[in-house]
Amino acid sequence: MDFLKDIFGDKAITFDEFSKGVESKKIKLADLSGGAYVSKEKLDAKIEELKTVQASLAEKDAALKKWDGVDLEKLKAENEEKTAELNKQLSALKKQNAVETSLLAENIQDLKAIKAYIDFDTVKVGDDGSVTGLKEQVEKLRNEKAFLFKVQQSGQGETQPVKKLTTGVPHDNQPGESIGSFKDAVAESMGFK
Repeated sequence: MDFLKDIFGDKAITFDEFSKGVESKKIKLADLSGGAYVSKEKLDAKIEELKTVQASLAEKDAALKKWDGVDLEKLKAENEEKTAELNKQLSALKKQNAVETSLLAENIQDLKAIKAYIDFDTVKVGDDGSVTGLKEQVEKLRNEKAFLFKVQQSGQGETQPVKKLTTGVPHDNQPGESIGSFKDAVAESMGFK
């Protein structure tokens, strides 16, 4: 409060003398009884906080501008459509795998060949992986297109191995018995033997 000593000195002064002294020394006075005073440290802290908030708002505004003109309902509908499509593909893949696994258990010659005869629309796969509607088709194929299977059925319900033709070249790991010649194989297949 040394700055007031310059105004008062060692004597009492009037209000006009005080006002002129304050004015000449360029001193600013304020009534702080209303709580209007804030320390410089608090003011600087609030200014920094305000700068941080403004920077954060600017970043968020920039991010929101990327979504300007985007129809969120359309995006949601497209997402649901894509999800439904992927679920349909997944279901078809599960169905295909279940059918192929079941077919491989039927002792078939060629998976790709037999699948050409299967009506996949009538085949149903349960949540537990059970396959319905395939067994009937396989039995029909076993009777009508026995060549698709490694084991053929004879008329009496017993199975016989598929016969092979001897060509002079060894056949490793082939089922069935050897037939002497092509002529014998044709005769046997036509029922002449």
